Amino acid sequence: MPVKKYKGMLIISFSVLVLAVIVAWAIFRTKPDIPVQRSSVNVGISNEAKDKKINELVASLISAYNEQQKTGHRPDADTVKNRPLTMVFMNVKYNGINDSDKDYILAKIADHLQGSKKMQIVEREVMEKLLEELKLSSSNLTDPSTALRVGKILSARLISTGNILRAGNDWQINLRMIETETTLVKAAITETISAENKDEVAERLSRDILNKIAEEYK
Repeated sequence: MPVKKYKGMLIISFSVLVLAVIVAWAIFRTKPDIPVQRSSVNVGISNEAKDKKINELVASLISAYNEQQKTGHRPDADTVKNRPLTMVFMNVKYNGINDSDKDYILAKIADHLQGSKKMQIVEREVMEKLLEELKLSSSNLTDPSTALRVGKILSARLISTGNILRAGNDWQINLRMIETETTLVKAAITETISAENKDEVAERLSRDILNKIAEEYK
């Protein structure tokens, strides 16, 4: 075969190969399910590890609470004062919003409060696992004594309870922060927030909670 013809065939073959690689790469870049499947595997592993951590945490909380009940030991006032204040949202009633919006708002509030470095919020998964271990349901938390017991097991200093009602762009907020050790209402928020955006509601409510808590725990 003549050299020139052979070289020409090589150039054409190489060009076809380059074009095939470019097309394949373009298809890969536009296939969203490929990275999603990889993420799904990672999420599965992450969830398994998280579930294990939650199980261990709940077991240790129950054990510590039972030991505390036996010995009657309580941390001293200075130790408690120097800790970030821990709060759990419990038995908060919602009207006018769906479960997805409710979960979103609570998650945003938790992010804002914990981002302040002044408060820690008990994760919902930890609460649910604890209720499962205690053979309780969320409806049992309407009983004040049960709610206080669960709050103490979670090492929460405050329980936030009440209701959030949405009517159009008006959000009626009624929340009480109850101290688990004294059962006293340490702070209360009753207000109407006018907003279309859920993020705005969460940010405003978080700010109000922080201000109320700051006044009470100086």
